[in-house]
Amino acid sequence: MAENELEVRLNKKIVQLQSRINSLAAASKRLHGQITHPSALARIKTYVDKPIASIESNVTALQSMFEVWIDYSAISTIVGWSAFTNKKLEYKLIDDIMFVSVFIEGTSDDITVSFSLPNNANDSWDIKCLHCKDNSLWRAVNGTLTITASSNIINCFLDGDYSTWADSNTKSIQGQFFFRIA
Repeated sequence: MAENELEVRLNKKIVQLQSRINSLAAASKRLHGQITHPSALARIKTYVDKPIASIESNVTALQSMFEVWIDYSAISTIVGWSAFTNKKLEYKLIDDIMFVSVFIEGTSDDITVSFSLPNNANDSWDIKCLHCKDNSLWRAVNGTLTITASSNIINCFLDGDYSTWADSNTKSIQGQFFFRIA
């Protein structure tokens, strides 16, 4: 998505959100006399009372609010391929949870597979959630993702035994996962 197109979409969403917040605030004042919940007050102050001077300074927060996936494919350090036929790595943040969708396929040139994300993990974890192709063959078992606390590197393995990849032919990883960021 082009940056200008994203900015236009976000501006429309901001106007819609401001209208909804104003309506909710007015209804709440009529029903209850005042808004008392601290998080509601904070959101109203942030997005209504304070004018948004620069869309660029608020783009990450606004994208998360409106559940816009951010394409990280061109920025991520991706290890394991010499060329790509598909390279889609997207994420979105909702509070301190990062949701990730990955589909990377192409010519293998390494026995390891990893990619970086913009935020570090809060905890170490591994999860079996990848659909994997290795040496041009789809695997019958799910691949495993691992990350270490305070790291932003996701390591990918062929299976639960942390097997490495072939360094030739076609390799592919596909999956979705989420984790708490630091």
